[in-house]
Amino acid sequence: GPNDYAPHIAELGSSLRAAFGALYARNTTVLFAAGNGYQYGDHMSNDGFASQRHVIAVGALGYDGRAAPYTEAGAVAVAAPSSNDYVGVTAAMPGGQCTAAFGGTSAATPQIAGVVALMHAAAAAPLTPTDVLDVLVRAAQANQRAIAAGEPVIRTAAGHMYSTRLGFGVPDAAAAVALAAGRA
Repeated sequence: GPNDYAPHIAELGSSLRAAFGALYARNTTVLFAAGNGYQYGDHMSNDGFASQRHVIAVGALGYDGRAAPYTEAGAVAVAAPSSNDYVGVTAAMPGGQCTAAFGGTSAATPQIAGVVALMHAAAAAPLTPTDVLDVLVRAAQANQRAIAAGEPVIRTAAGHMYSTRLGFGVPDAAAAVALAAGRA
């Protein structure tokens, strides 16, 4: 995506809009990194993907149980551990190489994508994007211990805890798979 070093509006190009259209037609869940420009005043609502149907935005959890300092605020749904100043995530790089020092919301998102893949494999019936979000939220609410007590959160009208930078929290992968398997 675009750089996160200054607030900016990132519009979706025509080819990306067409790709989204094809995914939506297949009722596919799309996971996106929330962005890493918080300290520069960037907000994920400036990014064209944030308002797209079927999109689940993922924030990054720092080593201390708070939002990583760079995770942008906005419509974040869930988060995963990933912080440049804590532990990176092993990731494939161009040219077939791997790195163990990859951090940011772009490193948190594949962790949630893996959980979603396991959820789909365990589910007795196909999961819609709404089902995926519901399961992730429920699995995150059951895992509130992953969020530091000092992280700013609000209680939603539905009774869920929510942070603008960590969303509903960090889903417990095993709980998410069990919840998905139990959906009819």
